[in-house]
Amino acid sequence: MHKRGYLEISFSWMFALIVGAVILFLAIFFLTRFINTQQQVEGVKTASEIQASLNTLELGFEESKAEKLSASVDTRIYSSCDNSGYFGHQGIMVKEKVYGNWPNSGFEVTSQNKYLFSERPVEGRNFFLFSKNFELPFEIASLIYLTPQDKGYCFVDPPSDIEEEIKNLNGDKSDFNLNLKDSDEIGCSEEDLEVCFDSYSPCDINVDNFDNTVEKDGDVLYFEGNSLMYAAIFSEPSLYECQVQRLMKRAEVLSNIYKEKLLLNSYQGCSGYLLEDLNELSEKYGFYQGSEDLSLIFEDSENLRIKNKNPACRLW
Repeated sequence: MHKRGYLEISFSWMFALIVGAVILFLAIFFLTRFINTQQQVEGVKTASEIQASLNTLELGFEESKAEKLSASVDTRIYSSCDNSGYFGHQGIMVKEKVYGNWPNSGFEVTSQNKYLFSERPVEGRNFFLFSKNFELPFEIASLIYLTPQDKGYCFVDPPSDIEEEIKNLNGDKSDFNLNLKDSDEIGCSEEDLEVCFDSYSPCDINVDNFDNTVEKDGDVLYFEGNSLMYAAIFSEPSLYECQVQRLMKRAEVLSNIYKEKLLLNSYQGCSGYLLEDLNELSEKYGFYQGSEDLSLIFEDSENLRIKNKNPACRLW
């Protein structure tokens, strides 16, 4: 009799424990799903806000513009690029750390007319965005660069125009993460990534202004002009190549628009002066394969830029 009661009590306890474990498991499961869903919702919201803030960095007559972006929690920003289709598109996905965990997945916010250059991902709570116009030879788009505040860049012996631009970008932003090292080796911290110009010293990032290349982590990226130089410095290599491919697609469309403009009555007599150059440049945009092709495009672009200075036949 005593033995049977003992078994009955044990079974009751076991049943209660099993039911409790199931309830606890379900509670944790649904709470985890809820947290992940909330993380994704917040990520999409933040990505949309970042996409909107990119609009404020579109340039008119300014040469460059800078802004600070802040988040309340640890944040990872993923930039993506797809060059398929007419203009291709870029994507921004944000993951926010909640309760010590990162969400497993997220949703992208995409755009066809934005060109963001960054590492993948960039992580932190404070970020800097700045932009520059890209022309080849006419204005094609504003290029936007994204860097985390806690990842500084030390520019060593840059050309005078780059030095002046960094000073202007810094302005009153004492925490801006682009720094200049002077002749007394002052101005940068030991943690900064060194960006060296035409130097034989080993640096984290090497810029060769003779060959127009940026070398980092064993990758060599080609550029033309300061806009693409910054893009190559701050961008993950495959993202850089994809975004430049998108820029060439946009440039080809714009060149065709300018060819149509030459047919207007107000440009009578200019067709023979500019059309051949536009056709050659448009063809090279269409055959663009990678950044090593930029030098060929730049040569034709410079010829057309000089011709466009003629007041009687100015297209842009």
